[in-house]
Amino acid sequence: MSTPWFVTVIARLACLAAFLVSPWLLARLLRPRTDWITTAALAGLSAIVLNTAAPIALHTLGIPIHPLTLALPQLVLVSLLVPLVLLLRRPLRPPSAASPACLWIALGFAVIVCPCTHLAGIDTYKWQGLATNVRVEACIPWLVHPASLLGFTPRAYPPIQPLLLASLQIMGGLGVGAGFYALSLLSGLTGMALAHTFARRYFDDVRNADWFAFLYVFSPVFMRYNHWATGRGLLLAVLPALLFCLMEFPRRRGLLGLPFACLLAALTHKAGLVAVAILLPARLLAFALPRTASRILPALLSVPFVLLAIPLSTRGLLPGRAGYLGGFALTAITRFGWMLPGAALGLIGPRGWLLPPRRRALFPAMLVTLPLAFPADMYGALLALPFITVAATAGLAFLRERLAAWSPAIARAAITLSLIGALSIVGKRTLTATPPRVWRAATFLEQHDPRGPYRIIAPGRPRVQMHAYVSGCPRFVVTPGTNTAIAVRTIPPLRGPPAVVARQWIDFGRNFLELSDVAVDWYGVNPRLYYVIIDGQGERPRTSEVLYDRDGIQILNPIGQSVPIRSIPASTNP
Repeated sequence: MSTPWFVTVIARLACLAAFLVSPWLLARLLRPRTDWITTAALAGLSAIVLNTAAPIALHTLGIPIHPLTLALPQLVLVSLLVPLVLLLRRPLRPPSAASPACLWIALGFAVIVCPCTHLAGIDTYKWQGLATNVRVEACIPWLVHPASLLGFTPRAYPPIQPLLLASLQIMGGLGVGAGFYALSLLSGLTGMALAHTFARRYFDDVRNADWFAFLYVFSPVFMRYNHWATGRGLLLAVLPALLFCLMEFPRRRGLLGLPFACLLAALTHKAGLVAVAILLPARLLAFALPRTASRILPALLSVPFVLLAIPLSTRGLLPGRAGYLGGFALTAITRFGWMLPGAALGLIGPRGWLLPPRRRALFPAMLVTLPLAFPADMYGALLALPFITVAATAGLAFLRERLAAWSPAIARAAITLSLIGALSIVGKRTLTATPPRVWRAATFLEQHDPRGPYRIIAPGRPRVQMHAYVSGCPRFVVTPGTNTAIAVRTIPPLRGPPAVVARQWIDFGRNFLELSDVAVDWYGVNPRLYYVIIDGQGERPRTSEVLYDRDGIQILNPIGQSVPIRSIPASTNP
């Protein structure tokens, strides 16, 4: 039974309304005098909120999440917003022209992240798996407790990314590649607009804001998590909003926006909750800093944090203890490209880090997050990225001012090095993307068993790569008991090598809460088994029939297991 054509048309129109029309109208209603970039930032945030809130509301009310049920609230909203905009005579176009630099940044980002392969990334399949479960189960199966919203249900993440992706794929009818590309555009362009808005306020200079937005968006860390965007990418997108509110605190704008920004960061990724826990106290420390134009004091304050970052790095390049220095340098290059030397110049070169109130407000956070960028896990690098970009922008402006004759060459070098870093990240991820033959095998399995539940037994990464393109695996089931409660895990000790201590605390920060009396069937109840043999490698059942044999890949079906339900229409995901 296929979806009626009129439901498809309604869902497609609702998708456009939910992700484009309503967010833009809301932004024009809320701030009619703002420019293009700020309007785009507000519209991006509105799109994230609207398309996260709608599935959660349907799930909470017990209404199945289908194309029509998702579409109707969005159509009702846009039908209310359009007459309201007309009644209040709000102009749809912002009063000032769009920044040419931001238009080029947006175009460059859209071209670079355009998927030219099948699914890429290390844990991208997990995020797609959550979105698929929303579509197949017509609910949010891991949302069994308020703590589930923060990602503390087993097998789950915070909900923003999977619900946005599910909304695009359910209402928009988009497959895996197109759905992720649309999400990457939403995340990346919202991040660019928020970064520019934050930097324009921070530096009080449009040119520096252009550079900050460019360096932030094309940094290796931002590109890694917004090419096939995951929750980490969305955290990086909304992080400038949190910094903007912290910078404006305790002024009215900061007070009103800070709770919203904190909640939004926490709902994108677990690292967002850690960011809130670190950045709020750091903001309070700023009130104790002296107001001075000294160059020496900021440099002296940064020294202990730089020294702490060295032993937190993974040893590499050099033997013995010198390996920490080698690992520090290697991590700096692979995560931040040329920006860390630029940030060092930015700290020691220009005056005024502790003079303007907005710069002084975020200086402790800049110092605290610096060493967090160097442990093996990337979580601290997410928090440190905007601050390293701030310092690198200041260093670039200082260098171009001091070497005015070489300013165009310096600008071209910065652009070239940044683009090389971004392209190298995308190139590396492209080389490890899902091979076409694995995608073809997954497509066959999706058509053979469109509902599941089943478990794929295969060697290496092809097993999880296939997960993204099938609806029946993993069909996890989360069942809360009668005494579901939340508890805090044991705090790790502060003993041992710095890198080990950092690793333990990073793990604790990701999972410091746990839900008790919650049962999880990772692959659904009584799942079928499919064995995948790749180039002769892989586990085989005792007796089986060959379902698929192509390009060196075989899919084996054990004799005697239950027959798939074929009356359920196949997923549109592939």
